[in-house]
Amino acid sequence: MCRFLEVPCVSNHSPNACTVASRQRLASFRTNCPVSPERYPRFSAAGAGVACRSGTCLSRASNHARAPRSTGRESNMATHDDMNFDALATALEQQRWAAMLKNDATALSALISDAAVYAHSSGFIDDKVSYLDKFRNGIFHYHNAQSEFDKVIPLGSDAFAACGKVKIEATTGGIRKDLDCFFTVVWRKENDAWKLVVHQTLLRPST
Repeated sequence: MCRFLEVPCVSNHSPNACTVASRQRLASFRTNCPVSPERYPRFSAAGAGVACRSGTCLSRASNHARAPRSTGRESNMATHDDMNFDALATALEQQRWAAMLKNDATALSALISDAAVYAHSSGFIDDKVSYLDKFRNGIFHYHNAQSEFDKVIPLGSDAFAACGKVKIEATTGGIRKDLDCFFTVVWRKENDAWKLVVHQTLLRPST
C-alpha cells in the first residue's frame, strides 16, 4: 500500500513542473500503488517528479500505508486518541509544508512546540523563535518539496517519531539551493494539540 503527502504547488515553476515523471513510471506506479480515480482524478502522465491536482502537489511516499481518505475532518485528527499514526503523521506534515511553502509564519507557529529544536542540514540549530524569525525576515523561502516517509514510530499515545526523505528547492540567505535530505521529526500532543518538538535534516550522500 502507499502513503502520500500533499503539498501546495506554491513554486516558481509552471504547473507542468508538478507532474509524474514518465508514462512508464506512472504505469508501474499504478500497478504497485493503486489509487482511487475519484481521489486523484487528474493524475498526469508527463513531466518531472510529482503531480498536481487542483493546485496541490501529490508526492509519492513509501509503500507502507495507504493515503488517508479525505473526510473533511483532517483538522480534527489531532484530537482522536485512536488515530492511525501513519495518517496522523501525513496530515501534520501536509499542514507544516503548506505553511512553509506559503511562508506563513503564523500558521507554522501554531504547529511548533515552544520547546522545539530545529537542526538544519547546514549544521545550524534553531529554537522556535529564531526559526520563525527566519521566515518573517525573508531568510528562508521554500519553493517546492517532495517528501516521503520511510517509517512512523508511535511513542505511546501522545507522541510519535517519523523519518524519511525529502527533496527541497529553497532560497536561504539569498542563495538558491536544491537539497536532497534525510529527515527525522518528533511530534507530541500538548494541551490536546499536536506540536513539532524536533526536526532534523541530513544531506544524503552523493553516489
